[in-house]
Amino acid sequence: ELHVGDFHLDYSRPCYAAVDYGYTNPFVWLLVQIDHWGDIYVLDELYETGLTTDDAIAVIQERSLAPRNLSAFYADPADPNDTLTISRKLRVDGIGGGATGGPINDRLRLIRNYLKMKNEHLPWGDPERKPRLMIDRRCKATISDFNLYKYPGNGSENPEKKNDHAPEALGRFFMGHFGPVERDTGRTRVRRARQKRR
Repeated sequence: ELHVGDFHLDYSRPCYAAVDYGYTNPFVWLLVQIDHWGDIYVLDELYETGLTTDDAIAVIQERSLAPRNLSAFYADPADPNDTLTISRKLRVDGIGGGATGGPINDRLRLIRNYLKMKNEHLPWGDPERKPRLMIDRRCKATISDFNLYKYPGNGSENPEKKNDHAPEALGRFFMGHFGPVERDTGRTRVRRARQKRR
């Protein structure tokens, strides 16, 4: 009700992809855009099992998930070869390594900050009272992951390792693009995406 809607890619602004690699688990590629207010929109998804890296690249191209304004993609640092392959074939910067790593709870903290409402002083129903992170309703697997994502309830500080592929991908984007949350202020430090290679 709060975080899902119908959105469109703005070709006048850069967009990004958030990636969680998988084969037995789903390969996840989320198309993300930030508007001029700094609000974040997950606009489309690839979420499929059984895809090799080359298969995934072909589907990304077929489904226009690497549009001309794709500035960079943020990937799991554990698979640098896949990042390099995608970067070369799509001719877009792949960001991984230390930029997208770090403790999972740091990445989740970044996502939580954007799930919160802004302009809470406005009445309910005002179009400016909304979360800073919105997801297009066509991203059914992403929405499902977020609805099912949870902590085990046994006092563990880490979430369950299931229904976590879209949050994992989005966490890579947040960490790579914004950097870690400054714990004392709750603010993020913005990192500049590298320029596209064309």
